[in-house]
Amino acid sequence: MSKKARLILTMVIIEGALAGLWWYLARYGMANPDRVTADFQAVVGQTMGMVMGGLLGIGVILFLVAARNDRKAAQNSPRHRQNATRPAASYAVPALPAGRRRGG
Repeated sequence: MSKKARLILTMVIIEGALAGLWWYLARYGMANPDRVTADFQAVVGQTMGMVMGGLLGIGVILFLVAARNDRKAAQNSPRHRQNATRPAASYAVPALPAGRRRGG
């Protein structure tokens, strides 16, 4: 699984958990008006919206970093290197030092 896919899956799970918490707090405030302040719904909405939006913004930056890392990993993978052409110097026979003969 690529790093991009793992990041997307993680972000969906975290955002889903935050949405569930937001839903729970909103229902709690409606069910128990005597236990919460008058501006509870507004405070919960602003706070959870800010947290989810901030996390989504960080997720976009992390997605770009993960995409770059996936590209680098693909370039360095053995499958990619196998298709790359080798330089001609890698097939050359090393030169012998002066004064030495071959086969002798």
